[in-house]
Amino acid sequence: MRLSLIVRKAGVELLAGVLSVTCLLAVSWAAPSDDPIADLKASDVSVRRAAIDRIVEENLGKGLKPLRQALKDPNVLVRESAAWALGQMRDHSSAQALASTYEAEHSLLVKMAVVEACWKVGGPEAAKTLITAFQDSSPVLRRASALSLGLLEDWDNAQVLLQRMKDPVPAMRESVALGLASYKEKEAEDGLQTLAQDDLASVREKASFGLKLQDKKSLFETASHALASGEEPVRLVAAHALGSWGGNKASVELLVSVQEKDTAPAVRLEAASALEEIKAREEADRKKAEAAKKKKKKKHRKKSASSASAPAPASPAK
Repeated sequence: MRLSLIVRKAGVELLAGVLSVTCLLAVSWAAPSDDPIADLKASDVSVRRAAIDRIVEENLGKGLKPLRQALKDPNVLVRESAAWALGQMRDHSSAQALASTYEAEHSLLVKMAVVEACWKVGGPEAAKTLITAFQDSSPVLRRASALSLGLLEDWDNAQVLLQRMKDPVPAMRESVALGLASYKEKEAEDGLQTLAQDDLASVREKASFGLKLQDKKSLFETASHALASGEEPVRLVAAHALGSWGGNKASVELLVSVQEKDTAPAVRLEAASALEEIKAREEADRKKAEAAKKKKKKKHRKKSASSASAPAPASPAK
């Protein structure tokens, strides 16, 4: 079963409830067809969920619309899988469907999947959904949205994190610290400095972790240590930081290892995304260097041509 990383930390009660729902499902184990999109309409829940996994694995762009429609499936586990899949596909156009699902949905499991998908999809609409979740009555949703607002890389919207630095729930303050860790804005740094003075050691630890990630000198060592952590949110933030601010050979090798070996799909996906970000940044730097080099050569040729066309100085009269 695919459970959100914050839900897994929320306690045994929710997991037991979901497992109870699973046990009550009438599963006939019908064989899937060769067309995963067609299988989304199958009567068998297991076939519909397997179809969603196949759409993601095969990266079927044409499956986006059917996946959005699957957000309205009568089965809660299919809806959760559809939200998860849209996050994996990372298409901005899915943000509206996810927002509508969050507003209409009653299942905490599905709402958690939507929150986790929003930072992967990105964009203003996804940010609005995360801010709504950040104000939800459920502490689990508030914590998940805090982490997602950090990974979203949209400080204009993520500033709401500062509002909960004094939240009475320690776990919430920890999540706020992890959310702020992805931003180098002065307000975010000040927030982390404040949380680093928190009365609770676990909150101080998360804030200190965030500050060390933002320091170029300690980034790799801090991220490397964090990626060996048993806490999935910490590994997620560390991989994200390497993508945003890393780029040396050691960072790339570490991210490749995480992409191949980490036990959490969300962390592996973030490592892959980080590698793409580093590659794009290196390509942009290469093009910028080439453009500067061409400009310098052009300026040199122009100067040489100007010198060649200038009249020779007159010989002094004898």
